[in-house]
Amino acid sequence: FAIGIERIMLELQVLNKLPARESLDIFIANFGVNTEMLAFKVAKLLRTNGYNVIQNMGVNSFKSQLKKANNLGAKITIIIGEEEVRTNNVTIKFMAMERQETILFDDIINCVNKAGVKAYAKI
Repeated sequence: FAIGIERIMLELQVLNKLPARESLDIFIANFGVNTEMLAFKVAKLLRTNGYNVIQNMGVNSFKSQLKKANNLGAKITIIIGEEEVRTNNVTIKFMAMERQETILFDDIINCVNKAGVKAYAKI
């Protein structure tokens, strides 16, 4: 019953008929007790403001999450740990520059905008 999906995908790729892959603006990495709720809140805020966001699901280590963000081509990774939840902060890692800073939750959109990441037009 195999219909050769892999061969079809390869042929579509050769013919340049596959849809362009959307670029990823922001990856949200979270690890620790009660970090999921703040991660959801951050993701919703960013998506509402037009950013393409992928949020970690599961209990992967920070190292594996950062590797995934890098492999997906994220421009920014937002890191949320137990300390960030306690202080209502997030750590923003600028992937190309390999630098990061900790900011207040309320400053996320302003910081992302200043970093030059462009939001998509809302439809």
